[in-house]
Amino acid sequence: MKNFLKKIGEFYNKLPFVGILHGQNIRQKYFTILIVITLGYIYLIFKGVPDGEEHAAVCLIKNVTGYPCPACGTTRASMFFIHGYLKESLLMNPLGFLTIIGSITTFFWVIIDLVRKKETFFPTVNRKMPNWFIIIVIFLTIANGVWNIYKNN
Repeated sequence: MKNFLKKIGEFYNKLPFVGILHGQNIRQKYFTILIVITLGYIYLIFKGVPDGEEHAAVCLIKNVTGYPCPACGTTRASMFFIHGYLKESLLMNPLGFLTIIGSITTFFWVIIDLVRKKETFFPTVNRKMPNWFIIIVIFLTIANGVWNIYKNN
């Protein structure tokens, strides 16, 4: 299991956007995070509420297998949430709530670090998670994938 998680970490570090953050100092990393989150919310606000037929076909898993992945519908769920349709958001994909909560928490955490001139965000995020937490996340991800297949996202 440790080797598998290590391989995932190595793969993640090779992703293009992650490489952008590696060459920056802490303030630049923080401002990059703030800009990305802000642009994401601007997109969600101005895109509007999705209709029943609107969705992007960018999911590799869904395009190859025909079945939605656990993350399918997260953007639409976030759009519903931003526009006040909480029930629709939850039914579209419960990960939308986690995405919104996580991005808002990250946004304010980074601002507080910048104001206080401290670095607490990255050390906390990079800390090794306990095995029980990883198991819970894996279980919830699988459950969400089953939910997406059940409702035919």
